[in-house]
Amino acid sequence: MKFKFAYISIMLFCFSSFLSGQVLTSKKGIPILPAPGDFSLGISATPLLDFAGNLIKINSNSAFSSDAAWNFTGQNQAIYAKYFLKDNTAIRARLRINNSSKKEIAHSIQNQLTNYNQFLYVEDSWIHKTSNILFSAGLEKRRGYGRLQGFYGAELSFALTGASTDSYSYGNAIDSNFHKPARTNFNSNVQSGGSFVKEHKTKAIFGFGIGAFAGAEYFILPKISIGGEFGWNIGMNLSSSNGEEFRKSEYWGIPPGAPTAMSGVQTVTVKYGKTTFFNIDNSQTAGNLFLLLHF
Repeated sequence: MKFKFAYISIMLFCFSSFLSGQVLTSKKGIPILPAPGDFSLGISATPLLDFAGNLIKINSNSAFSSDAAWNFTGQNQAIYAKYFLKDNTAIRARLRINNSSKKEIAHSIQNQLTNYNQFLYVEDSWIHKTSNILFSAGLEKRRGYGRLQGFYGAELSFALTGASTDSYSYGNAIDSNFHKPARTNFNSNVQSGGSFVKEHKTKAIFGFGIGAFAGAEYFILPKISIGGEFGWNIGMNLSSSNGEEFRKSEYWGIPPGAPTAMSGVQTVTVKYGKTTFFNIDNSQTAGNLFLLLHF
């Protein structure tokens, strides 16, 4: 009797150990959770939720948002990546590169001394470029039960934001006959007093920080999860809130200290100052709601 009891106890112990060591799998035997050596790639899920929300909000073209929604502004369209060192440890990175450029063309009446013709035009143009780059990297620890996995960790973040360049070209030249020629005012580029902006450049704000994050994700399918996180950062930004600015303009005038005979097209470049400020904020810089694919 004692032998049978000991035998059954050993079998139950071995069976329980076998179950505890099993990998969580789907009905088809596919592992659900990521394993050491797995990569994961993801995107922000907020645009997908906005689309689904608009399907519910019939005849509504606005984003599906609410004060109660787990949503963070300014972090859409970021790319997320992870590499799993262990079942419960991963290194992670996030990258967003947002560069844009647009060109507008308009027409002004051509400079004419004689035989004025209102149907003669020249071409003016405006090219507007912007750049925003965001990168972060950190270490993530994980724990959970079944498909629901919680995570936490720390990361470093770097950003170059707010860079922009506005370039203007004009079909009508400034000369001795036309001190203030007809030119298109695209974006306050035509200044009072007959000054015209040729280029307006704003340097990027460089920011860096260190922060902690915590969140959770749920594996809706094998190796596919959706989740979200909150973060708290300590960071610094260099330059003013609008970035350091340069503006190059041209006008008809006289160089400082020169005689009237030296009048002509003058070019002036204005450089604005900059400031440095320190901020501590519980801002979400590590991601918003996201969708991750593991492979």
